[in-house]
Amino acid sequence: MITRFIRSTVVLAALVAFAVPAAAQTGSIAGRVIADGQPLSAAQVSVVDVQSGAAFGALSSADGRYTVGNLRPGLYNVTAQSIGYTTQTQT
Repeated sequence: MITRFIRSTVVLAALVAFAVPAAAQTGSIAGRVIADGQPLSAAQVSVVDVQSGAAFGALSSADGRYTVGNLRPGLYNVTAQSIGYTTQTQT
């Protein structure tokens, strides 16, 4: 069986801070899950805060896109997984 890889384009720079007090700043991580050059729908995307371990998640849409919002500024590991594909993680 040919191993298929999930390539997730993670927009870590998408942590956009709103003009509110520092304690309340949040942003989002958005990207697209691609497998074999095609969008992968219903992939499970996990976003984990490296420092606190807080975990958030989303499923990719029909065009492979996902967004995880209400994230505090920080460093995150983003993992995309789907049955039949190799799990991929990016920081």
